[in-house]
Amino acid sequence: MRLVGLLLLLGLLALNVGLRERAGQRADDLFAGEAQARERLASLGDALRAAGEIPGEERLELFRNRPDLRPLAHVGDASSAYAEDAVYVYGLGLTTEEDREGSVTSSWVLRAWPREFGVTGDLEFHLDRRGVLYIGQNEVGRSGTDEGFPPSFPQRNLGKTGPWWLPGAQPKKKTKKD
Repeated sequence: MRLVGLLLLLGLLALNVGLRERAGQRADDLFAGEAQARERLASLGDALRAAGEIPGEERLELFRNRPDLRPLAHVGDASSAYAEDAVYVYGLGLTTEEDREGSVTSSWVLRAWPREFGVTGDLEFHLDRRGVLYIGQNEVGRSGTDEGFPPSFPQRNLGKTGPWWLPGAQPKKKTKKD
């Protein structure tokens, strides 16, 4: 009887270690997905800025034709396009900006949110034409194209006080040393 109790205790300890290891791996995967999304968003922003002043339709096509993303053909309209990779969904929205003098110019906003909230990532990201990145807490639990879709372009509450959206640092560019 003592042996059975000892084996049961050892089995429960092994199960506990296994569950903790699995939880740690899920957290690592979640953080890796968020880091990958930030890098992809920075790369998309660089490509869109490098295209210069092109018409909105061409900008949407440039986004849809990225080889590192799968376009989502069933969503989007004349002012937005969506694509995904293995962990995040990305959206490009055409917008307008008003400068200090009151002149309105065409602009764009990139958004990224997890394909599966809580599994591939928790945070969502917002990058504007100037390269300003905001990190959102994803308070609606935006997930893929099912929950909280489509996002607003640009996101409300951006730059306002509150816990929703915080300015974020751009991801470092990978160098050959990395």
